[in-house]
Amino acid sequence: MNQGRRLTKEEVKSDQFVDSTLQVYEFLKENLKSIIISVAIVILVVGGFAFYQHQQQRAQAEAFLKYIQAVEKYQEAESSWLDADDTEKSFETAETQLQAIFQRYPGTSVADKARYDYAKARYYEGDYDGAITHFQAVVNEHQPENQMLALYAQKAIGSCYEQKGEYQKALEAYTPAEDRLPQIAMRDYATSDFRLSQARCYEKLGDFNNALAIYKDIIDLFKTNLEKAIQQKSRDLIPGAKALIAALPQPPDVLTAEELENEGNYHAAFAVYAKAIHGYRVDKDIHGGLTDEQRKDINRFEKVADEFLMNLRDARRAESEGQDPLYYYVQAVGLGGRSFYEKVFGFAPHRALYEQALFRRDKLQHAQK
Repeated sequence: MNQGRRLTKEEVKSDQFVDSTLQVYEFLKENLKSIIISVAIVILVVGGFAFYQHQQQRAQAEAFLKYIQAVEKYQEAESSWLDADDTEKSFETAETQLQAIFQRYPGTSVADKARYDYAKARYYEGDYDGAITHFQAVVNEHQPENQMLALYAQKAIGSCYEQKGEYQKALEAYTPAEDRLPQIAMRDYATSDFRLSQARCYEKLGDFNNALAIYKDIIDLFKTNLEKAIQQKSRDLIPGAKALIAALPQPPDVLTAEELENEGNYHAAFAVYAKAIHGYRVDKDIHGGLTDEQRKDINRFEKVADEFLMNLRDARRAESEGQDPLYYYVQAVGLGGRSFYEKVFGFAPHRALYEQALFRRDKLQHAQK
């Protein structure tokens, strides 16, 4: 390269590239041994982690297969115990298999389930202290995916103390700290169930005022959530009513229904929409103007609307007359424990729990007269 000539941009870039390449080469040459060792360590770590994952998955699969076998034996013994016949089968075989699983595969989801079933077997056999120990282990050591199982285990601890006649300890077990209750869909169900058990313990301890207060809370909560379910079902039915009205020639005035809907009073709004559609059909029956298809659409809508609204009217009437309205509410929104509205809104307490609280309250109030 001539001394007096100025380098072009291309030559500058070329020289910089050469220099960089040489620097990298020199670095690799001087540090080759260290780099090889570092790469080997990374490979070993990644490979070790993959191997560990493989081993964990294999252990989980082995544990699950063994758990299925153990559960079959456990269920046979449990069914026999619940039937209470003369051919009662022992839990011994199932207990041995279940214990082997949670001892050999600790820290797995299957181990939690095996320990829980083992604790239940101890409970059935009257070993309440042994059952408490293992239920508590499930509560303390369960895997994240077994939060619901841990809640059942917590309740089972209270049941063990009840069977022992230690009602104060049972009450404490049925009153877990708020931070111990997981944020899961079934949380409200579990909370209500715990509350009913608390009331039962208060009764056995002679604290009838606290027991009655809890029964009242459960009953009131049920009624509050029932009203929410009614509003929600009404809200779900409104779009169908509005679509039907919009498709009608010379549709009826529904300004009042729209105002109620905007206020969030969906049940009242739906009732007004339904009344407007019914009045429209009656008018057209007299004066004519509906096609066969329009008449079919109105009839389909009215069948659903009438069933819903009539059941609610019958429920309100039964309440006002001091009768049990539950049958009609069941027909209107469904309260059997697996209905759509209970699933979606976490309807708690569910129907069975409400009925127990109602029965216990009435019985206790009658005994105090």
